Amino acid sequence: MPPLASSSTASDSNDPFVLGGPVRTDTGKLITGQNLAAYTAVGRITASGKLTKALDTADDGSQTIIGFTCHAVNATSADKDCPYYCAGKFNSELAVIDDSYTATELKAELDRTGLQLETPL
Repeated sequence: MPPLASSSTASDSNDPFVLGGPVRTDTGKLITGQNLAAYTAVGRITASGKLTKALDTADDGSQTIIGFTCHAVNATSADKDCPYYCAGKFNSELAVIDDSYTATELKAELDRTGLQLETPL
């Protein structure tokens, strides 16, 4: 099966959020009503398949972090394409993660993915 057209892999980047690779990106639809900053943790709503800001308190599937937005995405008035990082090592100081996640919950979320957060040297 060929890779998804929206998926890509890169080994390095000029993005200050990216600390190491290989880095993998994908694209989804950010649901209307969201205006997310760059590097925001996102989850996927099970029923619609759309992306939204990941909240540990959610119960619609979006509590599971699947990546971090590659740049700011404003979907306040309509669904928007949303590129996101889904694998790689990333700068924990730039990551935007909702306060509903405890450090233990966040570690458990990321341990099951290809996402790693590290403090840059």
